[in-house]
Amino acid sequence: MIVGIETLKKMAEQNNNAKKFSYECLCHHCGCDVEIKITKTSGGYGLQGGVLYQPNDGNLLALCVDCYLKPDELKHSQPLCTDAREA
Repeated sequence: MIVGIETLKKMAEQNNNAKKFSYECLCHHCGCDVEIKITKTSGGYGLQGGVLYQPNDGNLLALCVDCYLKPDELKHSQPLCTDAREA
């Protein structure tokens, strides 16, 4: 599931309610470095540089833009790297 607004609000709170902050991690699929820039907007939050997912276990997973744009049959294949780190 794509990360929800409540999680983004908590992330903003952890960043002193900054209007702009970033989340740095490794792509869940290919393992490349990902920096997702998050900006507060009038309707919620905008994300650039990747996609954040929050599975039922509550952890955050990111995909780089290239992996996100792959066809579904490739996107859901076995990930190469599952390590993530928060900025």
